[in-house]
Amino acid sequence: MAKKSAKAAKATRSKKHVYFFGNGKADGNRTMKDLLGGKGAGLAEMTNAGLPVPPGFTISTEVCNIYYKENKKIPAAIDREIIEDLKKLEKAAGATLGSTENPLLVSVRSGAKFSA
Repeated sequence: MAKKSAKAAKATRSKKHVYFFGNGKADGNRTMKDLLGGKGAGLAEMTNAGLPVPPGFTISTEVCNIYYKENKKIPAAIDREIIEDLKKLEKAAGATLGSTENPLLVSVRSGAKFSA
């Protein structure tokens, strides 16, 4: 198994892979369909337009390729991004994932043009 180069590892750590939307603002927009998939780009655009979209986040389509290149593992840097945006989502929704008192309910979907 080939090791990831230091340059490739740094790129994974420094590049954004998770895009939050909520509270009237989104990290993405409609021009990012290749990166966010059609649903993710649409949710970002509707959020930016001020429509009442429940908060959430989109994991970029690039993460799928990274996952397979890394032998079906998500690098720690991307895991940290997901956890950071999950905390933002919990705060925006006023609920906690896994809570029995006030559970955060989520929908998980593939929105990429091409899904594995």
